[in-house]
Order: sequence, then structure tokens, then C-alpha cells
Amino acid sequence: MSNLVKHSKHTIGKDYEALNYLKKEEISSVLSMALGELYLSKPKNQLYFLGNWLLNYSKSLKKQVKASHELDNQILLQIDHEKALEMQKDSEAKIAEEAGKVHEKEGILRGLIGMTREVDEFLPKVIEHISNHIKAAAGYIGLQEKVKKQVTPLDDDKAHIDDDAPWVIKYIAATSNSQFMIDQILKEEEGQATWGLWKEDEEEDIQEEENLEETKRKPKIKVCSVDDVVSDPRIKFFDVPKLGAYFAVPLNYKTCLYEQSFDAGIEDALECRKLRAQQEEEKIKFESGAVEGEEQKEFEEIKEAPFKTSEIRMVIAFDTMGQDRTFTEQEKEYVIYWVGYLKEQWERAENESLSHDIQAFTTIRDRDFPIIVDKGHERSEQEKSVIEDTIKTLHISLPDDFKNLEGQTALFELCRNRLLGELDNLYMFKEFKVVKHIRVIQLLLYLSGVKREDVIEPGTNMMKWKKGKNFLTNDLREFIAELKPRGSKPEKVEPYAKTFKLEKDLLKVSFEEVQQYCLSMIFLYKFLEQYLKVRILDVTYRRKEYLTKVEIRENAKKAAEELAERKQKYLDEQKEAFDKENDVELDDGINRSFFDSVKVLSEFDMIEGNQPIEIPEDVIPDEDGDIDWEESNPN
Repeated sequence: MSNLVKHSKHTIGKDYEALNYLKKEEISSVLSMALGELYLSKPKNQLYFLGNWLLNYSKSLKKQVKASHELDNQILLQIDHEKALEMQKDSEAKIAEEAGKVHEKEGILRGLIGMTREVDEFLPKVIEHISNHIKAAAGYIGLQEKVKKQVTPLDDDKAHIDDDAPWVIKYIAATSNSQFMIDQILKEEEGQATWGLWKEDEEEDIQEEENLEETKRKPKIKVCSVDDVVSDPRIKFFDVPKLGAYFAVPLNYKTCLYEQSFDAGIEDALECRKLRAQQEEEKIKFESGAVEGEEQKEFEEIKEAPFKTSEIRMVIAFDTMGQDRTFTEQEKEYVIYWVGYLKEQWERAENESLSHDIQAFTTIRDRDFPIIVDKGHERSEQEKSVIEDTIKTLHISLPDDFKNLEGQTALFELCRNRLLGELDNLYMFKEFKVVKHIRVIQLLLYLSGVKREDVIEPGTNMMKWKKGKNFLTNDLREFIAELKPRGSKPEKVEPYAKTFKLEKDLLKVSFEEVQQYCLSMIFLYKFLEQYLKVRILDVTYRRKEYLTKVEIRENAKKAAEELAERKQKYLDEQKEAFDKENDVELDDGINRSFFDSVKVLSEFDMIEGNQPIEIPEDVIPDEDGDIDWEESNPN
């Protein structure tokens, strides 16, 4: 019975851990396969067979796993490669898109410059664009100019000119991160690297014959390239020195926008017009007298001569300070390309502008000159008549100064009406780049209250036409129409806009030369001249009247004081005489006579020349802020 009882360790219960391991699917399936092979093979040494089978299976399984891993890795690599290709494709597309945008932006910028006549207005955009494209740290544009003399607001418009002054580079544009460079000055001794752009080489390079064609095709441009600015003593720093490179290219172009070129262009245009008219007559004569079969006569085309020019020197420069790198050849070529483009467009714009000015002025001249020449005497007679007719209407007893003032005022009104009639033609010069005698317009603007700093070239008293023409508006027209040359003007006036200063500056402008220009400028000159004349006459007359009234009042006060003294003396004398006739000692009981001072004073007033003197009220002078008292000389 006891043999049938099982021990607790053999009872069915919780399996051992080893048994659980063997029962795992991945283990049990392998063991099943091994036992199956063992059963089929029936080896003599079953244990040896089973061990070898398991080892071989393990190796085979490892190979399968390795192959599977390799396949998985290949798949992953393929996926990564495809992702990388996709990312590269997206990146290239993005780069291409950005490049397209940059190219489009550059195309727009070049297109705008190619259509404008104001190339200088695009300099900030150009320097910013180039700097971004070549990834420079900073970029700036300098203009070569002569050092100006120091001027005060009371100096004339040419006081800044010094023919013997040295040349300097003044920076006029810069990238947004280098605005401090604007108005900085680079002297030749301070920046030899940059100034070397305009120095002639001591020895010319001997060109190889095979390079001659390339040289002709692509002119060599002298550039300044410094790879290490910190170690180069020819570099001037306007900020803290940093490691980097410097690259500068000269921008030299031929300007024709100045008066001498304009005058020469007008003369040439008139001459060409005359020659074309003569040639046209010759053509008509030849065609009318031509024999059939006769060879056609060739007529040479008459063309205007190229405009007279002078050279403007500028420099476009970039640096990589703080980046510690040099500029690549592609970056340098890009800068050189833009410099060439700017030079080409600047000369194109200036030639177009001067052509427009000459053509438009020729039309103005054709209209004005018959009036200027043929009706000049008529205008002079009209001016005389206006003055004389006005004076005739005045009472003969009025002072001559007043009569003259009235006559000159009437002439001023005539000058005003003439100018208002020609003002539209004067405003046409807003479209011009070259305008002569703009000093006359500048004085008108000062008279109207325009501030000096709003119209002048910095560091000078010379008006910049691009600034000044913006004030030729309806407001100025209304000012001219309502301007009163007479009466008190208490407003404070800047020294450069005071009446005598304006008159002095106007007289420096040759009226004879103005007469050779155009009718509207003649009328403006005469308007200003007559206003200033009437203004001075009026202030002088009123101050003279004031002094006369002051003198009359002072004389009256003095006469009144003298009269009072005489009256008091008369009273004292009469009192003394009375006292002598009448004993003044006390005598009780006797009625005495009393001195009647009122009667005595009344008797004094009845004497001829002793009538009471009326003192005029105190005189208050007019305030005239545009003319100092000592300037008017009313005495």
C-alpha cells in the first residue's frame, strides 16, 4: 500500500523553472524538431547526434538572424537613403526657390535701375543687395570730393569752394548695420589701400599676345583686395578692428549734368537744327531739279555731338570683419559686375536727363526769346507808366517819399501779376536736372519761410535742386499772390532771410545772364527785386515818420517844461511885486489885500506865446523783424 503513495516532490503541482523554460514555444519547437531528426536517423550515439544537431541548428539560426538583420539594415538604409534623397531634393528645391527669389529680386532691382533717371536713390538698396549676396559683414559707398571751407548761414552760395583743397572720400551710403559710416571721411594718407585704386601703376604689366583679345573684350578693372585687414597698415578702421578681409572697386563714371555741359548742348542743338533746315532746303532743291536716271545724292545725317563730361569718382567697398574669412573669386566678380552695371546705368540716366532738359528748354526758349527781345522795351515803358500814373493820382501836398513808395508799390503789383502768369512755366523746371540761376529760386524760398537746412547741400549754402524743387507748390503760389511788402512784420526772421541779406544776395546774380535764360526766371528776379525795394522803402518811411513823431513829442515836452518854468517865474515875480506894494506886517484891525494866484496865472495864459502846449501821445514803433533798425537808416 505504501508503494502506491507518491512523495510530495513527485506530485503534480507547480513546474520547475527549467521545465517552464523547455516548454517555451521557441525552445519546445526546436527540441521537437531535434527529436524528430533523432527518431528518423536512429544514430548509434543518440546524445552526440542530438548535440551536433542543436549546434548546427544554432549556427544556421544565427546565419538566418544575421541575414535577416542585414536585410533589415539594407531596408533601413534604403529607407534612409530615400529619405535623404527626398530631403536633398526638398533642400535643392528650397535653395532653387530661394535662388529664384533672389534672382527675381535682383532682376526687379536691375529693372528699376534700368528705367530710372535717379540712380543715386537706389544706392542703399544696391549696397544691401550685394552685401547679402556675398555674405559680407558690411558694405559702403564713398564719393570723392574736395574738402569744403567752413561756412556760416550769412556766407554766399559759393563760399564753401576751395580750389586748392585736398580730395577726400566721403561715404554716402552703407548697409543697414553700418549706418555709422555715412558722412565719415577717408583722407588719402589714412586709407592708402582704397586711395590706391586711382593711383597709376609704376610699371605697366607686359601683356602676352594671347591675352590681348581678352583684354580688349573685358577691360581690366583695378581693385583693392586685402585678405587680412588687421595686419595691413594701409587700412583705416572706423570701428573696432576685427579679423577679416576688405574688397573695394572704383566706380568712375562720366557725368554731364552740369551747367557748362547744358550750355554746350543747347548751342549744339540749335546749330544742328539750323544745319538740318539747310539740308532740307538742299534736298528740296535737288529733288526739284533732278534729271531722270541721275544718281541719288547722299546726304550725311546730322547728329548732335556727345555731351561734354567730367569724371565722378566713387568707391564701392565690402568687408568680412568678424567673419575671419576672405572673399571668393566669385564674390569679387559679382561686385565687379554690379559696379559695371551701375556705371553703365548712371551714364545712361544722365544722358537721358540732359537730352530731356535740352529738348524741353529749346521749346521754352523758342517761346520766350521773341517776347524777351521784341517786347523788352514795351515792358520797360509799362513799368514807367505804372509809377507815373500812380503818382499823378496822389495829392500834390503829400511828401515825395510817400509818393515814391506808392509808385513803387504799384510796380510791385505789376511784377507780381507777371510772375503769377508765368509761374506754371517756372514750375516746369521741376522736371529738369540742370537748372540755371536756382539761387533766385532759393532766395524766394527763404523769403517764404523755408528753412535753410531743408534745401541746401550739407556743408554749403548752395541749394540742392532735388530738395528745393519740392517747395514749388500751390502753397508757394498762394504766398506769392498774398505777399504784402508794406506794413509791420513782427515775426522773427532768420539772419539769412532778412531783407537786406536777400537784396545783397540777389544783386550777386547777374540780371543780364538771367535775361538770356527764360521769361519766368526774369519775372521772378524782378518780383523779388521790387518786393525788396518796396519793403526797404516802406520800413524806412515808417521809421522816419516814427522818429519825426518822437521828435515832435520830445519838442512838445521840452516846450511844456519851459512854459511851466516861465509860468512859475511869472507867478513868483508877480507875488514879489504884490508883496512890496502891500505891507505884509501884522496890523490888527485893518483889512488886507490877498494875492490872487489864479488871476495872475490866467493873465499869464492870455499873453501871446503862453498858450498851453498839448503833448502828443507816446509813440510806439512798428515791429519789423526782417530789417534791423541800423540797416534802414531812416535819418
